[in-house]
Amino acid sequence: MSNAELTKREDTAPLPINGMNDMVLLGDFIAQSQMLGASSPAAGLVIAATCVQERMSLLEFGRRYHVDGRGKVTMRSDRMLAEFMALGGEVEWTQWDKIAAVGKWSFGKNQDKEIAFTYAEAEEAGYIKPGSNWEKDPAAQLRARCITRAVRMICPAAVAGVYAPEEMQDVYNAEQPAQAAAPVAVDLNAIPTQATPQTAVNMVPATLEADPTPFDEVDYTVCPAMNTTFDGQPWSAIPVDQLGLALKMTDPALTQNHKNEIQKVINNA
Repeated sequence: MSNAELTKREDTAPLPINGMNDMVLLGDFIAQSQMLGASSPAAGLVIAATCVQERMSLLEFGRRYHVDGRGKVTMRSDRMLAEFMALGGEVEWTQWDKIAAVGKWSFGKNQDKEIAFTYAEAEEAGYIKPGSNWEKDPAAQLRARCITRAVRMICPAAVAGVYAPEEMQDVYNAEQPAQAAAPVAVDLNAIPTQATPQTAVNMVPATLEADPTPFDEVDYTVCPAMNTTFDGQPWSAIPVDQLGLALKMTDPALTQNHKNEIQKVINNA
């Protein structure tokens, strides 16, 4: 297939989205169907927002991208290779087994550059975990990682900063498991029977979860960055019907403190 044919096939009609309400509803439908890897309304909203921003259909999103279990939009390694070849790149595979994936890569001034990714590298980096794809199909994992390494090295325009699912999973596998915090002993005799104004502010009931971000570092009266048309706008400037939808969203950037401010605006409307 020529470059022109590839471009023509991808020239699909964008989604008919007219506002945040349409985007949230579409995100809910995507999550309910679990299409394109979406497992939550927040992941569905990410897919809808990406399609709107890049003016593509859902089918084209599925050909180009993948949403991982943490809601991050990634590009499949075979798609990266297709983008690389559409730009004029070439590869000749010289080894592809469970030990290593090796290829001779050519693009522009870089001709017949041997680039590899080995199983030993994956082991040293801590990517291989019990039951992971590295154990199930190491050859496929090595080929995917060789593609991402080579394309980033000699043709970064083909990926433009997007990571492959295999890359992100390896990052997750290499993460150290978080250790649970040791329980804190509380001396009940040290708690004053009548709190002064100063101590009353500092006393937080143990049953409540404090927001992980200090209140004085975040302006909760404005919409956080969630890839919507209202990012950075004050809640008071957003239509009430849109605020009602925001209350139902589960985006990690939208904390309970944000929702408390939204409810205040709705109550005063």
